[in-house]
Amino acid sequence: ARFRQAHRGHVTDFAAAAHAARRMGERREIWALARGGREFPAEASISKIDTPDGRLYTVVLRDVSARHRAAAAERLLAEAGTALARSLDPLDTARAAAAVAVPALADAAVAVLPGAPDGAPDGGRAAAAASPHPDPDVASLLGALADEGAAGPVWAGLGP
Repeated sequence: ARFRQAHRGHVTDFAAAAHAARRMGERREIWALARGGREFPAEASISKIDTPDGRLYTVVLRDVSARHRAAAAERLLAEAGTALARSLDPLDTARAAAAVAVPALADAAVAVLPGAPDGAPDGGRAAAAASPHPDPDVASLLGALADEGAAGPVWAGLGP
């Protein structure tokens, strides 16, 4: 709906242009509108032909939502790999793991890394860290969950 006016202009421009077709990939991606009102990223090919009954337009539209999701997943994995490789310190690693999950996967996150085996120099304590959050109540809960997670297994859910 937000692109209807621009769409009309593009159709008018194409109608007046000398070329008879545009193929997918020649232009940037567009946004299409599904019957139910959902917008989705798309590629389109369009052609026109003049017939005795008037001008005929054909459009082939391809939903590229899956391609967008795959690209986002690749970016997330690359970002996670980079963030997690920065330090071998368990607490730094937990902080990086919590931070990389937001906003791609969650609004907030707590990462808990299992402790070293008994007898290890750090006493086997787990490392845990919470992602920052703008709501002080949520930030406090996340901090408490991280503290509990560092002490042992923890499960909590955030709900309305």
